[in-house]
Amino acid sequence: MMRDYIRDLRKRFAFCMALYFLFFVFLIFFIVAIDNRVPFAQAFITFLLSVSCIGLTPFALISYIRLRRLKGIYLSVTRDKIYSLEQLAANTGKSVSAVKSRITRLKNLGYLPGYTFDEKTGIIAPPAENINKAAAAGTDPIAHVMNNPQSA
Repeated sequence: MMRDYIRDLRKRFAFCMALYFLFFVFLIFFIVAIDNRVPFAQAFITFLLSVSCIGLTPFALISYIRLRRLKGIYLSVTRDKIYSLEQLAANTGKSVSAVKSRITRLKNLGYLPGYTFDEKTGIIAPPAENINKAAAAGTDPIAHVMNNPQSA
């Protein structure tokens, strides 16, 4: 399962801003509804919408911030090609255990597909190296057929 980290981060930020904006829109609608003496049901619905927007905004912000916290590690691994826990910790200013937990979280969320993480050595192997290791070990069926066309 491959997920696009940057796209998900932007979606969560847009959702947070939309909730925040809609709170004020529904609040204005509620004030106008009370001022114009509209039916109780209409005023009550606008009130519920504004309360639900302001109630959901903190949860959406927490979700965004939790994902945003992983951005430094994600970019260091994918863009800067830093694969050592110690180098990642030095690069991001976090402890090795914090970097390790964030890498695990990125893997669990599906933002680092194909990357393998060796906890003993603290090395993250990129997808290309995983494919090369499988081909060298003889476990990659495509490489096996390409190297031995008679066995196909």
